[in-house]
Amino acid sequence: MPTITHNGVKLAYDSRGKGRPAFVFIHGWTCDRSFFAPQVKHFARRHRAVSLDLRGHGQSDKPQGPYPISAYVDDIAFLIGTLRLGKVVAVGHSMGGITALQLAADHPDKVAAIVMVDPAPLVWPPELKTGVDSIVGAIEGGTRSRAGSSSPTPSS
Repeated sequence: MPTITHNGVKLAYDSRGKGRPAFVFIHGWTCDRSFFAPQVKHFARRHRAVSLDLRGHGQSDKPQGPYPISAYVDDIAFLIGTLRLGKVVAVGHSMGGITALQLAADHPDKVAAIVMVDPAPLVWPPELKTGVDSIVGAIEGGTRSRAGSSSPTPSS
């Protein structure tokens, strides 16, 4: 398994095939690079196909702190440049779809097209956003949400 290091974070990736444009496959939250294995196998017949474990996932490093989409985007842009992939087709599932969209917005010189597979919602109703923010805050704070309140998570 090859790796690259970006800003002190080791990122695991796979690269198969040859040909342009290259495809970069971006998994969703709690997944890893194996999520797109069938697609990588298919596209590697005629294109370079790269899949990576985002920071905090799979065999990539899991540094302390938040994991904003912008960090994933910076890591992927670094990978594209380091591997000299040229302008890629960025394919993302769920959170990876949002990451692909942000990658294209922030690095148009690195992205020829994006494919968003069942992307996470871009705009949420206020009541859903409040609930999700509460759950995320509880997870990041080491607590779990229970009907609007938090209680400590048992330590292991």
